[in-house]
Amino acid sequence: MIFMKRFAYLIQSPDYVPSFVKDIKTNDSDVYILTFKKPIDYPNSIFCPAKNCTWTNGRNKLAEMVMDKGYLYNIFMDDDIILKIDPKMADNKKNPWRMFEDFLLTHQPALGTCRYKKKHFFDPSKKVDTTYQCDGMLNAIHRDMMKFHYPLCNNFDNKSWWWSQFFAICKMAVFYKGYVLQCNSINMINPRHFSYPQAYGFQFAKKIFLSTLLHQKDKDMIVPNFLKNVVNNGEVKTYEEGVYIELAKRASERVKKDSIIWKNIKFY
Repeated sequence: MIFMKRFAYLIQSPDYVPSFVKDIKTNDSDVYILTFKKPIDYPNSIFCPAKNCTWTNGRNKLAEMVMDKGYLYNIFMDDDIILKIDPKMADNKKNPWRMFEDFLLTHQPALGTCRYKKKHFFDPSKKVDTTYQCDGMLNAIHRDMMKFHYPLCNNFDNKSWWWSQFFAICKMAVFYKGYVLQCNSINMINPRHFSYPQAYGFQFAKKIFLSTLLHQKDKDMIVPNFLKNVVNNGEVKTYEEGVYIELAKRASERVKKDSIIWKNIKFY
């Protein structure tokens, strides 16, 4: 019997193998690395020159590498991420990566992430919350919705690299409410920040996304003041086999397929 590894870690890095790779690579996981400053000698690595590779393009290229490989979770992440266990909520002597994997296997979210500063809603009485806003530095995507989530929209990368994640968040909030989950026991930290196109303009971006939706009930799902009101996204829903494919099928019937947000999506 061939054992199928359940986790793929997909990392964007300037020109090196991050030190945490030794902690995430196990008999149950593979590691893929995309570099943008220079190539590296590492299995499952690709090079995308920075002049041609935005954050969005890097994520999309990594997604192409694993799209049909069958990993249960494809964990997209930046190279400088640090996971810290909250000692008030869990044993901080444990390996936070194994704890995150256990969280994914237990709850099987459509998208799984961890707490991040004050940008993420956090209920200290719960180990798991649903979330509306989630930073793109660590997103674990269930295999059944990879082709709906990717590729990310890169049409506005010359204006702001933030917008591609904003559109992804909107898709999750509208079509996967209750299945986008946050592990509250773990904090994410990213100590380094590069210079890249940044622009808020989320009200304009929201209007662009809303124009892709056919039904008012879907439009009403988008929180009016996206970055001002940090909120959760309802009750945690229980995963059932095939639920994400079914939700993607329904979503396919509720959006304008000729819009810039959806044109590359493989609908079910």
